[in-house]
Amino acid sequence: MTLTKAWTTHWKVKLEVVQNDAVRVQRTTVDYPAAHGKLTVSVQQEGTGTDPSPSLVGCVVRDDSLGDKFMMLTSALVDQMVSDCWAAITAPHERTQITKWVLANDKPDKNGVNRTQAFARFAVRLQIAPKVVSLYLRAN
Repeated sequence: MTLTKAWTTHWKVKLEVVQNDAVRVQRTTVDYPAAHGKLTVSVQQEGTGTDPSPSLVGCVVRDDSLGDKFMMLTSALVDQMVSDCWAAITAPHERTQITKWVLANDKPDKNGVNRTQAFARFAVRLQIAPKVVSLYLRAN
């Protein structure tokens, strides 16, 4: 199952599509009770053809009820985010690696967090700002 089909099946939504000559982006935002907010998933595909490969997959959780506070990340929440966003394109051991790395790097200073880690098949960027946690997976 493709990533976008997995998302539409899981959340029973139609993805918004934005496309120009070089890039196609598919995304949706859904209620996300696991984090008491909203989850936006997006996939950027570069190239042309009927099924270009994903180059960047985003997973952004936002909880506006936090005001200017940072979201508390737990193992269960990070596991859920990684699975909900990337299960269709990652192996179980890769999801475990990502979760462990996120939890080891999730302590924001006054400016938040902005870190990137290379893995075997992709790199993951973690960004944490008040009320928002963003994970981006980029293919190597």
